[in-house]
Amino acid sequence: MELSYAQQQVINTKNKSLLVSASAGSGKTFVVIERIIESIKNGADVSRLLVLTFTNAAASELKERLVTSLYSLKDELMENGNKAEATRITKQITRVPMSDISTIHSFCLNIIR
Repeated sequence: MELSYAQQQVINTKNKSLLVSASAGSGKTFVVIERIIESIKNGADVSRLLVLTFTNAAASELKERLVTSLYSLKDELMENGNKAEATRITKQITRVPMSDISTIHSFCLNIIR
């Protein structure tokens, strides 16, 4: 997929919170997943990220796509002989279900509880 300048900026921006807002079918999910993957490649832990969306379906899709992308990254690392990093990525995969990738309402409810 060829990225627009704005999409590339979202992926490459480091150490800042971002709001990604665009029309349906514009590649938001792809860009958010790429940003998460880049953060994880640079040492971030998925359990320390906060990714909020408006619908349960979108949150589920983000988690599913993230796991798929992490498995691909792990396979690539194993093929390149980087077993230690592949093991770290495997740990990230196991943490995705408990991560703060959720709806805004769900996140706020967890804070209240």
